[in-house]
Amino acid sequence: MFNGIKAGQVDALLQDLPVNVGHTEGGDFKIVEKYDTGEQYGFAVKQGNTALRDAVDKQLKKLRDKGTYDQIYNKYFSTN
Repeated sequence: MFNGIKAGQVDALLQDLPVNVGHTEGGDFKIVEKYDTGEQYGFAVKQGNTALRDAVDKQLKKLRDKGTYDQIYNKYFSTN
């Protein structure tokens, strides 16, 4: 899609914000509008695999407690 914009074949695009953020870093593109869709990211775990679900939840809790989760989030998903 970004090549289409560069070639003048596309005027704009709409997709997940984290994908777009990386393309704004060099100044080639800019985000001009944001839409709150209420969507969230998550992990898929086979139904009934409580051991894996619990292990993922445990590690996420550790990341959040240490502040590492926020650092990762801000690096890859924040637009500030």
